[in-house]
Amino acid sequence: MKNNIQRYALCVLLGLWSMAVVQAQALLPRPDLDIVEQSAIHAVARQPDGGVIVAGNFTVIEHAPRGGIARLLPDGTLDPAWSAEPIQGTVTALAVDGSGAVYVANQTDGIDRPRWLLTKLDATNGSTAWTVVSQGVIMTLAADGADLFAGGLFHDVGGFGRAGLAKLATQDGAVDADWAPMLGGFASSLAVVGQVVYVGGQFSTVNATAHANFARFARDGGGAFDAGWNPSPDDAVVAMAADGAGSLYLARSSSSRHGSLARLSLATGQIATDWQPVFDLSVRVLAIDSGALYAGGEFTTVDGTPRRGSARFSRVTGALDPEWTAALASGVVGGIAVGTDGRVTLGGPIGQNAPPQAALRAFDGAGGALVSVRAMRPAGVRAFARLRDGSLMLGGTFEQIDGHDRLRLARLHANGELDTNWRADADGEVARLVANADGEVYVGGTFTTIAGQPRAAIARFAADGAVDAQWNPAPTRDGAERARIATLALGDDETIYAGGQFDRIGGQARNGLAKLAAAGEGAADAAWNPNPQQSLHGIGAVAVDGAHVYVAGGFRTVGGLPLRFLARVAATGAGDADGAWNPSPNSSVSAIAVRGGSVYVSGSFSTIGGLPRGMLAKLSGDGSADANWGPLTGSMHSIDDLAIDGAGNIHAVGNRLVVDEGPRVPTYWKVRRDGVRDMSWGPGFVGEGIRAVWLDAGAIYVGGNLTAVDAQRRYGLAAFGNDVIFADGFD
Repeated sequence: MKNNIQRYALCVLLGLWSMAVVQAQALLPRPDLDIVEQSAIHAVARQPDGGVIVAGNFTVIEHAPRGGIARLLPDGTLDPAWSAEPIQGTVTALAVDGSGAVYVANQTDGIDRPRWLLTKLDATNGSTAWTVVSQGVIMTLAADGADLFAGGLFHDVGGFGRAGLAKLATQDGAVDADWAPMLGGFASSLAVVGQVVYVGGQFSTVNATAHANFARFARDGGGAFDAGWNPSPDDAVVAMAADGAGSLYLARSSSSRHGSLARLSLATGQIATDWQPVFDLSVRVLAIDSGALYAGGEFTTVDGTPRRGSARFSRVTGALDPEWTAALASGVVGGIAVGTDGRVTLGGPIGQNAPPQAALRAFDGAGGALVSVRAMRPAGVRAFARLRDGSLMLGGTFEQIDGHDRLRLARLHANGELDTNWRADADGEVARLVANADGEVYVGGTFTTIAGQPRAAIARFAADGAVDAQWNPAPTRDGAERARIATLALGDDETIYAGGQFDRIGGQARNGLAKLAAAGEGAADAAWNPNPQQSLHGIGAVAVDGAHVYVAGGFRTVGGLPLRFLARVAATGAGDADGAWNPSPNSSVSAIAVRGGSVYVSGSFSTIGGLPRGMLAKLSGDGSADANWGPLTGSMHSIDDLAIDGAGNIHAVGNRLVVDEGPRVPTYWKVRRDGVRDMSWGPGFVGEGIRAVWLDAGAIYVGGNLTAVDAQRRYGLAAFGNDVIFADGFD
């Protein structure tokens, strides 16, 4: 009987332990917000029915999830029925054939090298028809009838050796075994006219024969090279468009990044000398309608006349249209599509330090705006602070939350919903938030204004949510770059330690590290100056533990002592560096956490404290690495942040590399205080990376460029239960 009772009790305890572990990593239903930032549209192509395919690095189009590619209906609204598989990495080329089928080339990130793909998508629903792998980047595509031509900087397509050019069947993606011209360089533009393929780019030879930048080949057979047809443009040909009436229009880019246009006779190969508009910066794309030629790019002037990224010309005379001045907010156009109805669609990157702008706009034939489309992607939450009323302040790179513009700073109610009545926009990244016992919040980042007030990189909010009108340390940085506050930590005496990239702060010359007064204007302590030197990236992490301040950065010396990447200095007096405490990591440290006399650090190092340690280590009071504490982290690419829970467990977040040339995977590891990884903790993340982890009394918050967690949609922010009962071995 006694043994049965013991077994029953043990089962109950094990059950409770299991439930506690499950509860501890359970994804909480809130916050569940669309935290996003503006993104770019890199390519635009029109389908025969008037719909427009757009491609870029977005994950959201007009509040609907779309993974890098989407279809807009002819009226400019999103097509809900067309939903392709998410495009990984960067879209490098886009084309549409006469049936409306879509061809997209993309480059994904891998461990040793990128991976390049070419995919055909169904015209009506976006489903994948076929995918071909290339060895090298595909930069341009041209689809015509049963043929798809690809150009770029590659040496293999679909298992066939190809030097910059390839021909595939649109039906199944089969590579034409016979068509194999060879370029000594790369192709960046293609045009198919009848039985001839025109190729532009930057190359010096064709089939090992000297021939520069522009060439033509037979469409069929082996792709015979017309060596006698040699317009010999001096500059690289970056875009081209055929008008169907015997002319081909070329966009050229010089080594000085100036752009120019040319009209070429297909019959003679001669370039018209009286048709050569000149741009102050590059032209990226060309498009043609019945009487005009459209150009898009980075330019701001055409023949001295102001034009921001797009211009329209007469095809006959080359004259700039004085009435057509359509543009995107960024002033840069990367894609143009022209419809038979006269509608012109422009897509491109977006402006900086402004409210979210349209990455795509459609205009009528007179240049009047018809449709604006925002492209967004999940934005990383980088910083957290709990306020006295239970609300949660967030900082990061985001620009919109649940459809409400919120530039890099926002506040959530205690229930996880956005506080729509509080707004304090920052014009630069918010990298760090720290709340004190009085309910005040210190904010650090790269901003120059916050909540409408001029503040350089650091500010303080009062408990009522308003910017402190007096406290203003005003860091500055030599040169044109903004000052940056990357890290903040409160001292025991209510002073605040600030680290980053600055040369002066609080009225004192300081090299990226300072101790600031909480009173008055936030003056820097005149005596405290550890003076880290030779720090390329400034100070990235600071942690305070009583009499000691731990500092991480790109420095080589601190206080005149040879201390690399990580140091300990006195919290008082002059901030003297402790030369005896010298872990000497062999690379950078990104985060520091202190508990019970031990210092936990993460970063990109592989050795620290005299021992091999992969990006995560526990250091003792003398700076040596704990020989018994060394979780295996070799498969991580980086550990960007860490935190310690109430049971002494380490929560480390970053990115893990997939061995099979896959992308970097956002990863969250929980390590018990004895240095053993908790294998029961394994949330599944989807996204570009995790940047921050923050522990609160009731939850664990994770911020980053996320799209999903445990198969549930989460954009930018997720929270897990923070119940540590029994989770550290029946404490």
